[in-house]
Amino acid sequence: VQEGYQWNSLKGLRFLEWCSSNVLAEFLVKVDDDVYLRPLPLISLLEHRPPAGYVWGYFDFFSPVPREEGQAFYNSEATYPFDAFPPYARGLVRA
Repeated sequence: VQEGYQWNSLKGLRFLEWCSSNVLAEFLVKVDDDVYLRPLPLISLLEHRPPAGYVWGYFDFFSPVPREEGQAFYNSEATYPFDAFPPYARGLVRA
């Protein structure tokens, strides 16, 4: 997969595909580079939970869609007809 911010989703999917075939673990943890991770409390927390999907972080519940060409996350109304993106997590830890 090519480098660049626009390829992050595809890189994440490819990583998960590879892990599903090559890793035997109860949890897989992905941490953004701007997160200060304390592994021992996280492991302690996960030890007492069923292996399922968890997300910790700041959730953005209303993020306007950039409409000006040249903006980093530009989306035309034809491509994305809504005024705001759906809620999503930023600066997060996924397990």
